[in-house]
Amino acid sequence: MVTFVTAVFARWETEHGKDNQFITLDFGSQKSVKELGIIWETASASDYKVQISSNGTSFTDVATYSGGTSTNHRLDTITFKNPVNARYVRVYCTQRNTQYGFSIYDMAIYGTDATNIIPIESKGVQYRLDNNGLRVIYNVEPTYNGATLTESGNIIAAVKSSTVNSSFNASDTLSLDRLGAYAKKYASTATGISTESYSQSASANSYVMTFIKNGNIKEAYTQGYLICSYAKYSDGTTVYSDTYSVSIYALAQHLYNNKLMPSKSQHDALYNTILKTVNPNYTAIAY
Repeated sequence: MVTFVTAVFARWETEHGKDNQFITLDFGSQKSVKELGIIWETASASDYKVQISSNGTSFTDVATYSGGTSTNHRLDTITFKNPVNARYVRVYCTQRNTQYGFSIYDMAIYGTDATNIIPIESKGVQYRLDNNGLRVIYNVEPTYNGATLTESGNIIAAVKSSTVNSSFNASDTLSLDRLGAYAKKYASTATGISTESYSQSASANSYVMTFIKNGNIKEAYTQGYLICSYAKYSDGTTVYSDTYSVSIYALAQHLYNNKLMPSKSQHDALYNTILKTVNPNYTAIAY
């Protein structure tokens, strides 16, 4: 881990007798923050929050500390399980330990330059048996290079087949400028934010979107699709995930042949619903 900034070499102090005071560090550019260290004077914070921002205006809580003692040279170390991406880090002190203000001797931030931030990342395409749906999970950063996320979602396109006169091939890459009769975009809403994070970045949001009513005949199951995720930012930047080429039949084969379904009933349902519909002579595999 590389130390990219050390700040507050001289003592920082707030006005006496007042809670809810803060100190903000501006790194000048986006960083990937892993750890924060604070050395307090006796007039320390018993409770405080660590917040991050990419624009210096809107801050998000990423850590909460409570119960700190009034000890001279008390060292607090806040380590993030997953690095957080930010230009600004703010320590927001909510409760004093003494009748004085808040006082910090020294503070250090540890991390790396954020050149490896991935603004959007698709976790691939899954199949949902209960609604015959293709499910996409993607992670997206709310800010990127100082710009704010304005829209994100997925693009899905039908690949050319015997029944679909599309211009898309299975090896094509999707983008918003290729939308048309056989390629559509579907913007996500707050409803699609997952309560479970699928990202290594603590600042990213994970979205889940399922494409349903895909049909239940052979041609529907074998129809190829291209799927990718996209994100648009306030500075005009648009970024894309990798494009995946899938079909319901191929996903069902993978799940069935590798016995990846969570129960025997679902394992058998893949065989009876999809695999035998496409190939009546498909070899059955015991769960």
